[in-house]
Amino acid sequence: MRRERGATAVVTVILLVPVLFGAAALSIDVGNLMAERRQVQNGADAAAMVAARACVKSGTGCPAASTLTPIAGQNANDGVTDAIQVCSNPTKPLLTGVTVPCSTASGEIDCPAPTARQQTFPYVEVRTQTRTTSGTTALTNRFARMLVGGSSDTPVGACARVGWGAPQGGGAGAPITVSGCDWMHATGGDAGGGHGAYLPSPDYTTYPSGGYGGTGAQKWPAAPATPPAQNPGGEVILLVQNPPGGQTAPTSCPTWQGHAVSGGFGILESLSSDPCKLKEYNFNWMHTSTGNNTACDLSALVGKVISLPVFDCTAVSLPTTSAVPPPAGTCTDGNGSNAWFHRQGYAYFYLSGYSVTTAAGISNQVKSVNPNFGQYPCTGGNSCISGWFVRGELKDAPLADPLGGAGDFGTYTFNYLG
Repeated sequence: MRRERGATAVVTVILLVPVLFGAAALSIDVGNLMAERRQVQNGADAAAMVAARACVKSGTGCPAASTLTPIAGQNANDGVTDAIQVCSNPTKPLLTGVTVPCSTASGEIDCPAPTARQQTFPYVEVRTQTRTTSGTTALTNRFARMLVGGSSDTPVGACARVGWGAPQGGGAGAPITVSGCDWMHATGGDAGGGHGAYLPSPDYTTYPSGGYGGTGAQKWPAAPATPPAQNPGGEVILLVQNPPGGQTAPTSCPTWQGHAVSGGFGILESLSSDPCKLKEYNFNWMHTSTGNNTACDLSALVGKVISLPVFDCTAVSLPTTSAVPPPAGTCTDGNGSNAWFHRQGYAYFYLSGYSVTTAAGISNQVKSVNPNFGQYPCTGGNSCISGWFVRGELKDAPLADPLGGAGDFGTYTFNYLG
């Protein structure tokens, strides 16, 4: 009996060897496939983000799949992954005018179906697939070949979708706010955001002194008009106080005043840790700075692009709901003694000069660095900033609205949509 028990154990082990070996082989092959899947997905994610930024920046078209292959390959262990298709939202033409409907060919991996909200944004999709250093487009299941023989290769693919639009929030902006009407008059855009004329962003590599000054598109803009007149697409002067001398806004706005609150200034309360960053409260509300001055040394920001919060509503106390205007209120309740501003969005503004009330020891006036102007933007106790609006990406912000609509003040953000 003992000898029989030993023989049974040997037979059992012999029978189990192929099973265990097969299970181990399957685990290794599946593990390789999963690792490859992560690599091609990372490649698709990186390539889609690069493609989306290129679509917006180019103005003429999106990159071809072949130009994205090296970017996708940077995420692969062997350095190669194919980008095989670049396409766009068929129901929302890209700002560049490129419309390449997305379709899934045989062997490709499709992105998850976009939601109804995602379909309102322009987006780009990039599909990737395996490519080995030997040129094949499938991953070899080496152990499966050993067990069953023949050819056992598995293609691995991925898809990533990136959309863009106006940002919902974002990094803290400068502690100065202007109204949507100010932005509209300065850019020629739509009331509440959308469209508008912008100057090229500064090029500090070519023109280190201020980012402008050369021939072609990177030249300094024309001098500004005298407020309340504006020069859309050129240098402008933005008043951050009630219009002086009884001036009125050039065009009436249905829900907010054309400038900062009556008797008050658009100087905002800032973070205690950084006087050049605004302090934002619940539901995107901002509070006026008591004393109507700023401890931010704006002279260090002259010649740079700042993030400028744009407001669409004012109140006399911090609202406790997200409703705009607040319940039982209007959007013109704020005043010089206590003003709360509702931030509708952010604009990128090249600060060329300023004249504002500052804390002790900080320069309260700097002449415009634009050689076509070169003057203090305002005098006589008035408070203002000068510069021009540019387009740019506000990073790490969720999408709020498609570009060209309310809340689009020239800034945009990119988000993965699938």
